[in-house]
Amino acid sequence: TALNSLPPVQLKSSVKISKVDGKYRMNIKITNPTNVVAFATWLHLINSKTKERILPAIISDNYFTLFPGEAKDVQAEFDENLLKQGEMPILQVEPYNNLKK
Repeated sequence: TALNSLPPVQLKSSVKISKVDGKYRMNIKITNPTNVVAFATWLHLINSKTKERILPAIISDNYFTLFPGEAKDVQAEFDENLLKQGEMPILQVEPYNNLKK
């Protein structure tokens, strides 16, 4: 229950997207510039137009904790046919302490 009292945290992310061999590949850097722990940080990808999750997507790490000042590099990959022309992947980063309780 103490986890539910963690204050919200604003993480920063940067993403580099490429297409290789019929797949989107995303190199992601998540940084915690705050003095608050970001607990159980969940990454997922959303379609820019439909707002639905892009599935299946392989993400190299998920539900990780970032301590103050810490950064993490993560990779994501999914088939390019999961998006239609004009659609783009949007990264969503959600620490447990930002979820509505």
